[in-house]
Amino acid sequence: MNILKYFKKDFTAKKYCDLFYTFPDGTKLYKIKDSYIEKLPAKKLLSIQENSNYIAFLGISKSMLEASQNKCERLSVECEILTERKAKHTEILAKQKELTSTIQAQKISKSEYDNAISTVMLSIFEMFFYFEKEPLFVNDEFWTEKKREYLNKYPSLRVFFFQKSRELYIGLENHMGQRYKFSCGSNNNTGTYKAISVYDYRRREDGLIVALQKEYKFEKDYIETITIEDYFNYLDKYFEKISKESKK
Repeated sequence: MNILKYFKKDFTAKKYCDLFYTFPDGTKLYKIKDSYIEKLPAKKLLSIQENSNYIAFLGISKSMLEASQNKCERLSVECEILTERKAKHTEILAKQKELTSTIQAQKISKSEYDNAISTVMLSIFEMFFYFEKEPLFVNDEFWTEKKREYLNKYPSLRVFFFQKSRELYIGLENHMGQRYKFSCGSNNNTGTYKAISVYDYRRREDGLIVALQKEYKFEKDYIETITIEDYFNYLDKYFEKISKESKK
């Protein structure tokens, strides 16, 4: 179903959401009603998955960052030892270059990771929360920047909103797992869902969407026009077919 046909008249938050919070300056923030979440554009959910995939692609974890920091400290000590021992200039220079290179790589990795995490959290926040006159079913950079502005303007509320967004997203995963048995079934008893868990990141078309294009013979842009509900119905039928074929 085309999302614009489903919501023919009033696309704004006031009709499809409940008042959630009023900022100190009087600006109202609304949370979408549970009954309308699956009527949101599938693109919103796919955007979250894409950004999550990029984090997985970076392969950065807290332990890796700590390991990099430990390496920097070790190299720093080794530089001092070489200097005290009056080692050859070339040895000291080589060790210093290694230290500089490690520090630079750490800065880039941490920056990319922080940016990706921030993008994911903002995407999840955007999926559930809307300003009073914000159109729910049209992606508009103006409203994205306004949400970013308010989260930065009230840092004490930022953690609260992100935690609430995460709770809502986990709830959505659980709901999807119950409703769409084939597309959201657990993978190898890991508890992750096939359709909304992290896939290997690619800087090209998502393999799952390509598979759906071939199966249902629709254009790539068609995904931009359908709801989350439509998208998961396609997925469910697709995974059901694969399941049946694998048992032959």
